[in-house]
Amino acid sequence: MRIVFLCNSFWPNIGGAELVCKDIVDTLSQQHDVTVITQPTPLSRSNSEYNIVELKAVTSYSIMKNLGSTLDEVAPDLFISFGYGKHFSDFTGKFAKKRGKPFIFMPCGDFHTNKDDFKKLAYGKLMGWKSFENASKIITATEWEKNCWIGNYGTPEEKFKVIPYNLPKDFNKINIIEPKIKKDYYLYIGRTGPNKKIEKMIEGYIKSGTKKRLVIAGKGTENLEISNKQISVLGPISENIKKILIKNARAVVFPSSYESFGMVLLEADAFNTPYFMSNIPPFNELAPKNRYIFENTPKSIANVFKIYDKGKLSCPKITVLNFKKALLDVVEEYENSDVLSKRC
Repeated sequence: MRIVFLCNSFWPNIGGAELVCKDIVDTLSQQHDVTVITQPTPLSRSNSEYNIVELKAVTSYSIMKNLGSTLDEVAPDLFISFGYGKHFSDFTGKFAKKRGKPFIFMPCGDFHTNKDDFKKLAYGKLMGWKSFENASKIITATEWEKNCWIGNYGTPEEKFKVIPYNLPKDFNKINIIEPKIKKDYYLYIGRTGPNKKIEKMIEGYIKSGTKKRLVIAGKGTENLEISNKQISVLGPISENIKKILIKNARAVVFPSSYESFGMVLLEADAFNTPYFMSNIPPFNELAPKNRYIFENTPKSIANVFKIYDKGKLSCPKITVLNFKKALLDVVEEYENSDVLSKRC
C-alpha cells in the first residue's frame, strides 16, 4: 500500500516529535511504500534512507505551497498526518475525503506550545475540528489526550485508538566512545516552552540546598541566564550526548504543566535512570507507580530534591502497548478494503 506521512519536522532533526515520526515511518516502511512530506532542514538528507519530499512551510500554521499537487503526484492509498493546528493536516484531511481515501490523524502538538495564545485559541474555535471530522481514525498517545479531544470537539469515541509511543529497540545504544563524567547530578533534558516549568525547577533546586549539580540541556536552554555555579547549561546537544547524560544522571527532572505524553520518561526508563516528574495526568498514566512526584511550585520541587537527595533511587519499569504492532493493525484495516465503509 502507498502511504503518505506528513509532519512539520523530520529526521535528522532531533526532538521528541521527530523521534516519534521516525519510528512511525520506520514501522510503516516494513510493509508499505511510504513517502514523507515535511519541511526542509539545514542538516543533510543526501544519503537519507527515506523517500522525502521537502515543502517549505510558512507561518506557524505551516502552510505548504504546492501541497495539493504533491499529494496528487504521490497518489497514496492512505494519508497520515502528525500535528494539530497545522495547515497540512487540515488540508490533507479534506483532500483525502474528497477522493474517498482514508485519513489517519495524529494530533500530537497542541500540548507543546502556549495553550493560552490568542491565535491558538481562535484556531481551536474556528478550525480545530476540521481534521477530527475528516479523520477515518484518530491516534492519541494517552487516554487523557483522547478525552481532551472528545471534550473539545465532541468527536465520537469510536474514532479513537490510543497507542502509547515506544522508543526504538536500539535507543540505549550509544554510537560514540563515552566520555568520563561525574555521575552525581540531576538532569533536565528538553526544549524550552511555556509549558516547561524550567524557572520553577531552578528555583526549587536552589531552595533545596542540594550540593549535587543540575545540568540543563536542550533546544532553547542556551538562552537561559543563570549565574549559579552549580547549574550547567549546555544548550542543544547531539542524540548521543543526550543518551550519555541520561544514562549517568542521578535522576532526570521533568517539570511541565501540560503534555500529551512523556517521551523523556521513556528515555530515562530505557537507561534505568530514575525520574522526578510533575503531577499531571499523562505522566501519571504512563508511570502510575512512580513516587517521585511534585507540583509545579518551587516549594514542592524543593521538597522532592530534599527528600530524595541521599540514598539510591529507583523507579518501576514503564510498560506500554507495542506501538509498532498496534499501528500496523490500524493501517491494515484500510488495505485492500472499501475505505468508505470504514469511515466513522
